[in-house]
Amino acid sequence: MASSFQKETVKLSQENSLLQSQISDLENRNISLEDNLFDLSQGNSRMQDRIDVLMDRNLALENENDALETDLELAKIVAKFNTISGYAFIDNVWPGKFDDSDPPAIGLQVDLWRVDKDGNGEILLSTITDSNGCYRFSGVPTGKYYVSPKLKLDGYPGWVRSTNLRWRYIEVTQGQDVLGPVILVNNNDNGMG
Repeated sequence: MASSFQKETVKLSQENSLLQSQISDLENRNISLEDNLFDLSQGNSRMQDRIDVLMDRNLALENENDALETDLELAKIVAKFNTISGYAFIDNVWPGKFDDSDPPAIGLQVDLWRVDKDGNGEILLSTITDSNGCYRFSGVPTGKYYVSPKLKLDGYPGWVRSTNLRWRYIEVTQGQDVLGPVILVNNNDNGMG
């Protein structure tokens, strides 16, 4: 009996060793799984940090975009207040210089030319002088301009624009009221053209 008891004890001892080995293996696997879970948690934390950084950048870009849109709206509003105005007169006495005896050029078309970076111009706006010879262009965007009477001076036969008026550039920045006189010369009386 002792020998069967010893055999049973040896068998149980072997099974116990096997179970201890399996438990140890399971504990190692559990530790490995906990390490993997920790690594995933760390990776998730790093990923969340990256997401937070990207969200902050996105918010900053949205704020910058909002600021640019606000600046654009403000520029549009300010542009409405940019004006170029002046006085058109008939220069009878001294060519190219205003004199108190020079009458206003009433009903004269005055053109506002926008000048590009190459110095080329195109008509942006036109207006007609009032009963005092005054003209005014409102809502002028910032840029480089010159003011000129219509090239064919309808209603003023024999009159031409003064030569000293050509290429007199006007720089318009935000919120400006710029003066730009128009000078006319009588071609028949003084021989200028």
